[in-house]
Amino acid sequence: MDFMKQVVTITGIRPDFIRMSKVFEKLDAHFEHIMLHTGQNYDDELSKIFFDE
Repeated sequence: MDFMKQVVTITGIRPDFIRMSKVFEKLDAHFEHIMLHTGQNYDDELSKIFFDE
């Protein structure tokens, strides 16, 4: 069996999504990438767009 390695990133604030977006794309392409959102300062209007994109 061929297993893909897993990588977990933990983020909590909107600037993290912006700064790390290119890194997340690379992780998604090469690993089973799991992003854990801590919910810090969560507001659907400010965070949802980043999950949708």
